[in-house]
Amino acid sequence: MLTVLKEARMADGKLLRVTRFRPPGEYPLAMWRYLMEAFKCDDHRRNFIQHAYWRLDYRERLDGHYADYTEDNFYCAQVDDVYAASLWFGYSKRSGRGNFGNVYTMPAYRRRGLMTELLLPCVEEFAASQAKMLCCSSGNPYAVVSYCKAGFRLIYGGEKGPLCLMKTDEAPNFLAAAEQAFAGKSIALLRPGHPGDQFDCDKFLYYTPSIYQGGRHV
Repeated sequence: MLTVLKEARMADGKLLRVTRFRPPGEYPLAMWRYLMEAFKCDDHRRNFIQHAYWRLDYRERLDGHYADYTEDNFYCAQVDDVYAASLWFGYSKRSGRGNFGNVYTMPAYRRRGLMTELLLPCVEEFAASQAKMLCCSSGNPYAVVSYCKAGFRLIYGGEKGPLCLMKTDEAPNFLAAAEQAFAGKSIALLRPGHPGDQFDCDKFLYYTPSIYQGGRHV
């Protein structure tokens, strides 16, 4: 379902519209074209193969093919009906663990506060959802400051790296949640995997101390 979250005039008089799309449901073709274009387009040539995979994953999510297992939320900002900025969060309906990311503002619309307009409803709807945590990573100290103002916390400290926005009713922080999840005291069970399991591996498992070392796989 596509929902208009806000419509207001910006300081320059242009119309700002903030929307959220939560599959399944119909979505504007213009939104899909924007998301495909904006997907890491700063370095799309260098990472063409990787981004082709993620664009396919995005299309599967947008079309609702994962909706039985995940909840995905696509936030977009339009300026005078032109798509200008976006971000996303999704989480597993089984575990409540999720990811935040695909944050992008088109160059012509930067430094206008659009990302703040998207972060506010994103964080509010995370708080109201069944998600327990959202993980992400950033190598941009300026972006990290913005995320931390919204409630994210750097998992290992410093000025950049992996971050987590989480509800603290079950664990006080990411590292405590990771210790609980992989305590090694339960019987291992095998079951068929499903799309929601992605969030338990990427980024949750990846950022646990036993795997994450200096920002690289081991």
